[in-house]
Amino acid sequence: MVVLIGITAVVLVLGSGFYIRQRNIDDAKTYIVRVNGEGITRLEYVKELAITKHFFVWAKQDVGKLPSLEKDVLDRMVEMKIISQYANKNKIVVSQKEIEDRFKVSLGKKSESEFLTTINEMYGMDKNDYLQNLSNDLLKEKVQGKLGEPLAVWLVKMKKTVSIKYSAVVD
Repeated sequence: MVVLIGITAVVLVLGSGFYIRQRNIDDAKTYIVRVNGEGITRLEYVKELAITKHFFVWAKQDVGKLPSLEKDVLDRMVEMKIISQYANKNKIVVSQKEIEDRFKVSLGKKSESEFLTTINEMYGMDKNDYLQNLSNDLLKEKVQGKLGEPLAVWLVKMKKTVSIKYSAVVD
């Protein structure tokens, strides 16, 4: 009887590990929304939501606002996809040097390790995540410079004209 229980426990542990790995693989392939045919995966969404929630908790904000937060995160991701598509179409790029220069400015008087510790405490981000955010910010600035109108106003218009298809319930 003890052997049977032991075997059952091992099977459950291994099976749940497979399920979790399979779920992560599926999340990396599952698009929860497509913007002009380009997808945002569940994994990308979950990561961005985790970063946002981490900050939310760090800043001691009211956790009761989280349902709205989840929609806001997805909306921001859709907007970034629209900005990125516009940038690609108009050959607007952010160079590695621009990202590195912005990173150095971000450090201020802190050492890189001090700064990254703070970023990790606030957002749960590593350096790569932070550099990606800097890249996105720089891209937004460059697109804004080309538009001739506020980015927020332009995005409202664009959301009405681009194809946005939600393909799965976000949980």
